Amino acid sequence: MLRMVLCITGIPIETIPQDSRTLFQLYPHLKEGARHLCSLPAKCVGPAGLLYVSQRELAVTVPHDKNVSVLGTDDCTTCHMAVFRHTGIAVTAKLI
Repeated sequence: MLRMVLCITGIPIETIPQDSRTLFQLYPHLKEGARHLCSLPAKCVGPAGLLYVSQRELAVTVPHDKNVSVLGTDDCTTCHMAVFRHTGIAVTAKLI
């Protein structure tokens, strides 16, 4: 069986918090990061360099990709979206 390891600030999490309130109490910097992200203005981008990720799709790109500079999605009202970025080599993955 495969297991996914969740790390927060580089530390593997052994017990997953039961709800988002507990998560934010244990890791307040996550809430501040979310607040900052929500405060940023929306940005319209053209099709050049855009890879649109729809429901039940995933995408992975690297900084030196000549075809993709933006991973995008919208209308996440009834599904979950996650974006992962490797802080060392900046490989980015998005799944919906």
